[in-house]
Formats: sequence, C-alpha cells, structure tokens
Amino acid sequence: MSRALAVSTVAALAVANALMPRFGSEDPVRGGDSPPDADPATAHGWYHQLITLEAAKATGWDVGGRSPRPAESSAAAGLAWYADFLDSYLYHPFWWAAGGQDRFFSAVMARPALLRLHFDDLHATWRVREVFQRVLAGTVAALVWAAERDRVESARLAVGAGLHAIQDFYSHSTWLDDSDRTSTLINALPTSALQTPKNDKPATWVDLHAFVLGAEPSTSQWDLGSVNRRRRALHRRLAAAPLDLFTGSYESQPHLGQKEHGSIGFDCLVYDLLPDWLFDLLTALPTPLANSTMTRRWDICRQEGRNPGVTWDSPVPPSVGYYLPGINLDSRWQAAYGVRERGIHTRTTGDEAFDLARRLAVRHSQQWLEELNKLAPTLDSLAAEHGHPADFWHRVRTQPRGELFTPPAWTSTAGDVIAALAGGAASEEHEYEAPHLQVFRFLTAGPDPAGSYDQSGTWYLRLQITTADVSLAGTDAQVWAWVDGAQEAKVLLDHRTEPGQPASGLENIITEYNDFAAGARTAYVIGPFDRRPEHLTLAVESTNVLDVIGALLEGMVTAIGAIVSQVIDLIRSLYGADANPIGQDTKSWNWKQLSAMAQAPARETPPWVATWTFDGTQFQEGRFALDGRLAVTALPGGDLEVTVHLYRLHCRSLSPEWSASDEPFVVGVVDAPGTRAAPDGTQDPRITWMFGPFSVATDGGPDGDGSYPIIDRQTIRIPRGSGLIIALQMWESDQESHARRRRIRDEFASLYGTGTQTSRNEIATALGGWLASDWRPQRVEVFAFNRVRQLEAGTVADVQVTRWVEDDAPLEILLDSRLALGRTEAARPAVVIPHIVDSW
Repeated sequence: MSRALAVSTVAALAVANALMPRFGSEDPVRGGDSPPDADPATAHGWYHQLITLEAAKATGWDVGGRSPRPAESSAAAGLAWYADFLDSYLYHPFWWAAGGQDRFFSAVMARPALLRLHFDDLHATWRVREVFQRVLAGTVAALVWAAERDRVESARLAVGAGLHAIQDFYSHSTWLDDSDRTSTLINALPTSALQTPKNDKPATWVDLHAFVLGAEPSTSQWDLGSVNRRRRALHRRLAAAPLDLFTGSYESQPHLGQKEHGSIGFDCLVYDLLPDWLFDLLTALPTPLANSTMTRRWDICRQEGRNPGVTWDSPVPPSVGYYLPGINLDSRWQAAYGVRERGIHTRTTGDEAFDLARRLAVRHSQQWLEELNKLAPTLDSLAAEHGHPADFWHRVRTQPRGELFTPPAWTSTAGDVIAALAGGAASEEHEYEAPHLQVFRFLTAGPDPAGSYDQSGTWYLRLQITTADVSLAGTDAQVWAWVDGAQEAKVLLDHRTEPGQPASGLENIITEYNDFAAGARTAYVIGPFDRRPEHLTLAVESTNVLDVIGALLEGMVTAIGAIVSQVIDLIRSLYGADANPIGQDTKSWNWKQLSAMAQAPARETPPWVATWTFDGTQFQEGRFALDGRLAVTALPGGDLEVTVHLYRLHCRSLSPEWSASDEPFVVGVVDAPGTRAAPDGTQDPRITWMFGPFSVATDGGPDGDGSYPIIDRQTIRIPRGSGLIIALQMWESDQESHARRRRIRDEFASLYGTGTQTSRNEIATALGGWLASDWRPQRVEVFAFNRVRQLEAGTVADVQVTRWVEDDAPLEILLDSRLALGRTEAARPAVVIPHIVDSW
C-alpha cells in the first residue's frame, strides 16, 4: 500500500471515529475460526454470509457441490458475498484501501444509501413496517429492472442487500424481547406452521403477517376452523396489547430512541499500526494536533482499559479497539452485553438470544427467497421480451461467479486484514462501485426517517444518464430534474447532496468527483411522486455563477477607488504640484445587462447611455462629466463586441483658480475581466485609454451650456459570461508634454492591473465554470416503479440524445404510459408481494 494511500486511510478513520459491523462475526475484522468447508448452520465466521448461504442452499440456489459449505465459485456464495460485503463498503476502510481511490469515492457516495439497510434508528412499530415495505418492494423493483437488462449480478446484489436488512431486523430490534408476546404468537400459530418442536422454527415477521391476514399455505395442512379461532384470539390479543417494537439508535442521537445499538471503534486498529514515538512527537510539539480530537482518541486507544463501557465479564476480541455496549445481538460476545442492555438477561443468556436471532434471520431469509422464486415466470418473460434468454431467474440462482479477486501478498498487519476481507469477484465489486449500477438504491430511495410519508400512492424514477465521451461534453454546472412541469419541486442530481438521504459526513472528500464528466455514467433515484410521472425535464443551471461574476465586478469598482488614491500619490511624488487630479469614475456592466443591450432595438437608447462624473472641488479644479454610449453586437460563438463612444464633455463648474491654460485630459482602462492574458504576455486583455487635453473656457463653451463635443471610441471583445469595466480618471494639464500624460496613463493602468488581479482571477475562474455549464448527454434511461403490495414497474424511456443541454434549453423527455408490470396499461399484471401489508 502506498504511503499516500495509508495516510488517506488514517485521515478517513480520524473522520469516522465510531464504526460498526452488523450481524458480523466473532472477530469483526478477521471473521470466525471455522474451517472453510464447515456447515454454514454451525460455522463461526461472517454471519451475514453464513445465514445467506444456509437460506440459499435450502431454497434451490446452486452450491457447486455436495460439501456442507457451498463452493466459493457458486451462485449461492456470490449471493452471500453481496449480503455480507455491504458492511465492508460502508464501514471497513481497509477494504476501501484495497480498491484504491475509485473504491473509496464509491463507498463515500454510497454511504447514505447503505446506512438505510440496517434497521437502525426506528423508534416505533409502524416505522419498522415501512422499512420492510421499502426493502421488499425495492428488491422486486430492482429485479424487474435487472431482468429487462439481463443483469444477473445486479439481481444478486438486490437480493443480497435485501437479505442483509432482513437479517439485521432480528439482531437489532426488540422482536424477541417480549416473551409474553412471543409465546402468544407461537401458541396461536398452527403447530404445522412451525413444525414440532415449536421453538425449532420460531415465528418471524412473515409468520405473524401471514397468520393475521389469513395467508395460510393450504387447508389440507391446517384445520381451517382451528386456524380461524386462533386468528381471532390473536387479533384480540394484538388489539389489547399491540406490538411495541423499536430498533437501537445508531446514526440518530441516542436520546431520540429508547436504547443504543452499540458501536465499535475500528479507528484504534489504525492507531495501533502507528509508532508510539509519533504520538509522543505530535503531542509534545506546540501544534494544533497536540490536543486535537484525533490525538485524544489515539490516547484512549493506547490505554490498557480502553473499553470503559464494558463492566461485566465477556471477552472482547483483540481487534476491537473500543466498544460501547448496546442492544445488538450481532455476535455472541456482543449478545452478552445486548441481553443486559435489553433487560432480558435474567431469563436468557447472550448465547441463547444470539442463537434465536440467527434462527429467525435464517428462517425469514429462506421465506423471502422462496417468495422470490415465485417471480421466475414474470422475470423470465421480461428478459425474453427484451431479447435475452428466457431463463433469467434460473441463471441468477445457478450461474457461477466470475473470476475471484486475489488479494495482494502484503505482509503488513493492514495487508493481512485486507486479505481476510477479500474474496469477491471483480464483477461483484463493480456492482457496488459503478455509479450507474448500485441497484441497492431501489431499496433505499425516499425521505428519511422511514414512515415520515405515505408510501401507498408514491412513485419513483430511476434515471441512468450517460454523458457523451467527446470534448467539452461534461458540465460543471448543477443538473436538475423535475417531472410534469413542477419546476418548483426540482431535484438536484448530485450524489454528494442526495435529497432525503442522511449526510455522510465525508462530503468534502468527494468534492472533486464530477457526476457529469465526459463519458460518465451515473444513476439516480428521484421521488417520491404522488402519481406516476408522464414527463421528465433535465436542465443545467448556472445563473448563480453569473450573479457571482456580477458581484465581483461590483467589488472591483469599489477597489478601483483605492487604486486612484495610489495613482495620485505616485504621480505627485514624480511631478509635484504640476500634477493636478480632478476626479475619477468607474462604470461596470455584467453579462445580463450587455446581452440585453445586444438584443434591444437601436431606437431604445437609454440602456446604452452612461455618464462619468469627475468632482475636482477638493483639488480646487472644478466639476466635469463625460457622456458615453455603448454599441453592443453579438458575435458568432456567443461573445459580444462592445464599442464605447465618448461624445460629449460637460463643464459643470470651474474653480476660481482655473485659467485659460488649464486643460483637462482623461486616462483610463477598458477591461473585460474574464479574459486572461496570453501566457507570453503578447496579448493584454485590457485596453488603456487617453484622450485630450481639452480647451475649456469659462464662458460656457461653444454651445453656451458648458458642453463640448468630442469624438473618441474604443472597441473590446467581451467573452461569454464576462462583463465590462470602464475606469476613467481626469487630470488637469498645465501644458505638460504628451510623454508625461502617457506616463500618468501607464501608471494608472499598471496600478489598476495589480490592484484588481485577485478579483479578475476570481472572475476568470467563475467564468470557466460557467462556460463549462453546457452539457451533452448521450443517453437517458428512465425506469418507473412504486413500492407497494401490488408493485408496478417498467422502463418508460430510453432516449438517445442528439443535442446540447444549455442553461436556457433544457431536455424534455416524454415518458411511456405503458409499463412492463402494472394494474392498467401494462404488458402484464402487477406483482403482488404477500410479505407487504398496509396495516394489521
């Protein structure tokens, strides 16, 4: 591992001090100690993996042989990898390090979505129910999407992500805490539903719903009269004492929930890799790090008793740097603390609670895989309809994994940990890391917390957007989406700031990631919408950049006032009393104003006129004004050409000291600040200006009104998005030479250049972003779906884009009214998901 990568890993851990595995293993870093061929039902290792293997084997997934443990190349092992490695992408920086920068960025971007697949921070039963609905229906929607595209690995990721959440429910919730409720449920259920002895297959969430709603397997197995009597009794029981479920607090503040989940600090593992002398050096030096959060945390990790929350006898694995106990039952050693935190330790041990949670997780996983097997005809027909082999679900369950990842032969401790974590296929890693895949977003999209909105009539759109791989096709501007003309409800397409998702806390790390770089493919899920959208709009927005440039122009005008004082001081130091300033004035126009002038009819002169005023009373010289006019022409390519015509000098008043030999002259700068000078200095984007001197009489001038006609003009090209500044300064000439007047002009231009350099650079930078705002998408795929008991879904647009999307020219896409699955106007009926219920 490179030194830079090691440093970045440490930095990431310093940001995320509290990291946690889910239903992980007895050693949360290196796994369990069971041999590779051990039976998943009894093995110690990565428990999500083992639970998934056991359920997959029982429901017909290919295991690649007769060994108790499925072969690593088998479909079942691939499914188990997806279910287990969700946590590695979410919580294990060592795994991020193994994949380099691309994996790290992918993990950070995916974090807000992956956090929602763990049944955490749910403080009421109805929120638990909403998460089940979101996860189960999202899995089926993802399978429909995958079948249409023949993406076997995407289907496995969707199923694996859903299984991970289902399994976490039993180790994170209080489902098994209430013995009275549990015994009531078990006693009410028919014996055949659980098989004798009853405790061999305890009742799951699915069992409760199936029995309450009347979804028994068949009357031949159950005595219907007995079932109905028991169902009525259970209804009465639930009405008298409704389910009171919650899950532990982890991402939310502890005071918002009843109990904490519990957390492990993996950052201590990294600190343990660092030498003690480095800690001593950092804390001894008078630097900001001496008493920083990082060094204080490091000091805790160095202490002998670094688990102050652990107060009773239960061994903590050596790899656990810090543990804060909670209610989770993710491993046997954590369950020992979990039963105490739950308050059930007087009637059950940690091992008993863990075994029960594991059996429930296996049983529910098996029930869900059996339910998904019933979708085979629908998924196969969808694949065939789109030109793919008509055995899609069979291949999902049997097709061997791709070439397995082989970890590098590193010898460091970090390398050993990474080697222990490795084992996935490159195609599997791609499903998690490619921004245009990541189908787990089907399961996580929508506002949080769960249950904060009614899902019964809501729809979502999955947008997969490909930017053309040609020069300048990408955009740095914000890309927005809205449906059915509702621009006020527009959604920003940016994985750093996903609507409805919790903040990752690491957003600044990925500021360099561009969702819409040339050649990029990225997917987003937007919604919910209260009805199925019929029209989609994609637009780029950069008007805020123009506003920034306008503000910088105004700031330059203010700065020029200070520059003028410097010019006066400099010229007076050179020429003494012979140099007499009269005054200065600066005018600026932003791009919007100049564009309006270019489009206005020639007869509308007011927007074109400007007057510069020069008040020299403080210098005993008088008051003057210059009238000017701008002629603005649009050029091919989007730039503007501006001709500045100064046509009249006004003498408002003269001081008593003014004499016939006094002649005012003007120096100035005409500048388009967004233009950069050529690197070799041969092209200066600024134009220096000098005109005069003028003979000004005290009798009112040739027109008798104190005004004098003049003719002087300059022409400058304004880059698209930039603006125009004209800074003029008037001096009084006492028969100075032309060379002296030119020196005053040059000094003014030089000080203008140095004094405004920062502002002009900022404008050029902002302008560069604005010029890169135009966007050339190549393809937009839109998939619509809802997440309800009768699921509807299907591709509603697949558009090849042939034009640029500009600030004032959004892309409009009409969505197909016919779905692959639906209740009306669909190729086939909506899929009914029995495991989803609206209420009890």
